[in-house]
Amino acid sequence: MSLQIGNINSYIIKSGEVNSLPPLDTPPILYNGRTLVPIRLFVDTYGMKIKWEAETRKIYLEYGDKHIEFQIGRNYAIVLYLDQPEKQEKVQLDIPPIIQNNRTLVPLRFIGETFGSYVEWNANEQRILVSWNTID
Repeated sequence: MSLQIGNINSYIIKSGEVNSLPPLDTPPILYNGRTLVPIRLFVDTYGMKIKWEAETRKIYLEYGDKHIEFQIGRNYAIVLYLDQPEKQEKVQLDIPPIIQNNRTLVPLRFIGETFGSYVEWNANEQRILVSWNTID
C-alpha cells in the first residue's frame, strides 16, 4: 500500500498490479512526528473487523489471529492473540489514537507491524509504503 501525507488518494500493489483505492475521507497526517491514518483504511481495504465503544472511546481491531485494543488518547495498546487466549501484550505507543474532524486516526506503523507488515517512510515525498506480508 502506498500513502502520502495530506493526500486522500492511495493505491495498493498486488501481484505486480497497481490498483487505486477509494479516496480516503481524511488524509494521513503527521502528528508529533508520527503518521496517523483513518482506521477505516484498514477495515475497508483489508476487511479487518472493527468495534467502537463510544462510552469508553475504545477501538477494537481484529485480523487473523490478533486483536488490538486502543483507547482514544491512551498511549498504549493491548494486543491479544486469539489462538493463545492467555497471551496478551501491553505495548507502548509512540502516539495514541486521536479523533480529528469526527474521524478516528490511528498509528500506521504500529498497526502495520503488529499485523506483520514492513513500513517504509520516504521523507522527501512524505510517502509511506506498507508491504503487507500476512495480508496480501
